[in-house]
Amino acid sequence: MAAEMIRPEDLIQRTRERARTINVRRLAKSELERGRLSNPTPADALPRPRTWGECQSRGLGVAHPCPYVSCSKHLFLEVDQRTGSIKLNFPDLEPDELAETCALAVAEKHPDGITLEQVGETINVTRERTRQIETRAVAAYASALKERP
Repeated sequence: MAAEMIRPEDLIQRTRERARTINVRRLAKSELERGRLSNPTPADALPRPRTWGECQSRGLGVAHPCPYVSCSKHLFLEVDQRTGSIKLNFPDLEPDELAETCALAVAEKHPDGITLEQVGETINVTRERTRQIETRAVAAYASALKERP
């Protein structure tokens, strides 16, 4: 029986490029107007779904990639409304190259949950960062329940 040969490239662990934040200043009214003039399609011509049910009823729950990249549940990027910055979670990929583009679709596929490692791979963060986010979310949920009448 011949021993299986191990190639050096098999030992290299492939890693994704880290998430990158692009700081974008808020646009002035004149810039917004110029944008509206150059793109005459009204923003509400393609209204964004507000709930997972609306996504599914429009067939977007299975659409890949999800066309609403700026949705808060989209995995490709995050838009911070307060600062106007954009965080690219997968700077080395295009939206159609992602295995999953919607966090709600991932939750729907795995009703019993997934491991912190799997969540980290899905959103391109480490297992430890996933644990930190989970801890913060649970604390926020608990405080919201306490404040509820």
